[in-house]
Amino acid sequence: INSPSSESESESLKEKDSKIQQLEESNKHKDAEINKLKQENQKEKQEKERERNEKERKDSEINILKQENQKEKQEKERERIEKERKVSEINILKQENQKEKQEKERERNEKQRKEEEINKLKDGNKKIKEEIEKLKPKPSQVNSSVNSDFPIAIHNPDPSDIDFSDIDGIMKKITKKQDKPNTISLTEILENGIWEIETEFSVDLDSICIGVMKDSFNFTAGQHSSNCSDECVSYSSKQWIDGQIYYKRNCTSGNEGYSAGQKVKEQFDSEKGTLIFFVDGVQQPVYISGIKEKVRFFFCMQWAGSSCTIRSLKKLSSPTSGHFSNEKAIQW
Repeated sequence: INSPSSESESESLKEKDSKIQQLEESNKHKDAEINKLKQENQKEKQEKERERNEKERKDSEINILKQENQKEKQEKERERIEKERKVSEINILKQENQKEKQEKERERNEKQRKEEEINKLKDGNKKIKEEIEKLKPKPSQVNSSVNSDFPIAIHNPDPSDIDFSDIDGIMKKITKKQDKPNTISLTEILENGIWEIETEFSVDLDSICIGVMKDSFNFTAGQHSSNCSDECVSYSSKQWIDGQIYYKRNCTSGNEGYSAGQKVKEQFDSEKGTLIFFVDGVQQPVYISGIKEKVRFFFCMQWAGSSCTIRSLKKLSSPTSGHFSNEKAIQW
């Protein structure tokens, strides 16, 4: 038989066991909750890790897309630049091609222009030659137009320098003895008709010229006709100023300059007031017009040993000159 104290102790032990069980149950429950919390925490961590990984993945994808997009943009920019470069090259080639075409067109036009100019010059030369042939006097025409020879006499400004001699009763010769200029004129006054003189120079033709002078004027010793250009008109030799006409301090080109051995004619028409020049029978285009006063022929020479043969002085019944398309008149 248990005593009351034993029962009390037993109850106490039961109570303690119950509490222990309760505590153990509570601990189990708490452990379960803790485990649950741990699991949830772990799950949350895993979820966050997944989210982080997903975010990193997406960020990586975004970066890749950005890089691809940037690369695509760069590629498009390169393509655009390359296209512009090609377009620019094409435009440059087009411009060069156009420039080359224009240059070829200019060359073609220039060649055509030169050919046309050459043809015009050839035609012009042909016409001039035809005109010259027409203007060349035929022997029968010359004979019929000649009235008579006139005696040749000169005004000698410097007998110590100028020798005047007869050749055959018609032709005369003027010879220079000193190195200095002198101008010799004929005494014959040119009026009332057509007068023609033919001369021929020899040796040194430097500073040599011929022409007409006012009858009211006379050269003095040592004068060159070019220094008196208000009183006379001078037609130069080839050796001096290449056939230019010198009058009133002005030179006019266009005539052929004459050389030693060539026959030079001057034909003065007092009615028309013209003085026309011929070299070896060929009429020269530059002539003098408007001479409405009495004039005389002259010759100018510079150097010792130079000579001028006056082959004839004639009065013609009609002129042997004609007109040129390129003729040029110098007003007296």
